[in-house]
Amino acid sequence: DWSTFQYPGALPETTDFVGGAEGTVFVRQPLVRYSAPLGKGTTLHVAVENPESATATAGSPTLIENGTDHLPDFAARLAYTAGFGELSLAALGRQVRVEAPVRAQTTGFGISAAGKVFLNKEKTGDIRLMATYGRNISRYVGINFAPDAVFLPATGKLEDVTVLAVTGAVRIPLAPGLRANVMGSYQSVDYSSNLPSATIASFNKSAWSGAANVFYSPVKNVDLGIEYRHGQRALASGATGKVDRFEFAAKYGF
Repeated sequence: DWSTFQYPGALPETTDFVGGAEGTVFVRQPLVRYSAPLGKGTTLHVAVENPESATATAGSPTLIENGTDHLPDFAARLAYTAGFGELSLAALGRQVRVEAPVRAQTTGFGISAAGKVFLNKEKTGDIRLMATYGRNISRYVGINFAPDAVFLPATGKLEDVTVLAVTGAVRIPLAPGLRANVMGSYQSVDYSSNLPSATIASFNKSAWSGAANVFYSPVKNVDLGIEYRHGQRALASGATGKVDRFEFAAKYGF
């Protein structure tokens, strides 16, 4: 779990990340990490992580998983925990590389700030926010909503893809064993001006979604919930689509 560069705790009891993943930072892969306490409540995490480039070729949004990176991904996160909640600032540096049809490579970077603030002394209510910006880091944002980079056959080069993503959530205690959650997320993608517009018309351009749910715990370790979610997606061509969904969940923790 790439825990050096992720949301400060799971989103409040959202039943899944389909239609709500566009603003989140999440990936699972092998890593070597070192954590160093810097002071009261402050910890620095640094890591080298298994690399993999998910690119597309101009003209087709199909992602190609490349395993030819020569350098690991480098990540760092400065985390602060106090009675009011948690704050963090993370950074990522990486190489994006392809070997076919020709060898090409570029670099990527990202920065992310996140926080969780409790709304009451019991810590049963909180606000969570996260904002992420980067170039050629899409594998880590929104579960590859966009490619890391786009290969342009005419030049034999990888062209940059820039992403901006935000997400937020509020957990509200209503009564003993009863709580509500409201959340939203958004991602916008910018493609290099070197890419002709016709070659990226079918690529994802932006997406946003909002959801609200209510969870009830009648007994310890049992959660019952219902959620409504609305999401919208836009392509670079301007075409749009939307989804509306109700979900029900039952969970027993042990």
